[in-house]
Amino acid sequence: MREYAIAAIPADGIGQEVIAAGTIVLASLEKRLGDIKFNIENFDWGSDYYKKHGVMMPSDGLEQLRKFDAIYFGAVGAQLRRCSIISAKQMPPHGTCVLSSKLPERVSSPLILAESQRQKR
Repeated sequence: MREYAIAAIPADGIGQEVIAAGTIVLASLEKRLGDIKFNIENFDWGSDYYKKHGVMMPSDGLEQLRKFDAIYFGAVGAQLRRCSIISAKQMPPHGTCVLSSKLPERVSSPLILAESQRQKR
């Protein structure tokens, strides 16, 4: 059985709804495929955490996240636009919010098209 450890950070607003819905989808995928397991651990790092602690995540937050195969991130509230949950200097080696650009042959993607147009400039 394939197992994946996922750090879920719903954060604020719609992020909580998105993570909740995505978790249902992952559970359905587990049931359908039968040979895959997603071990999801939730972290309460968002605006409420920031208001309470004055930081977006604990000082060892990145270290806590390194043990995961993926980070499933929701959204940070508008009132904290200037705060980043993970600053560029703190990014894990493989980063977060990385989208795969490998698609099956003859499959197009608006993201890939936009990137190719940006590179032509």
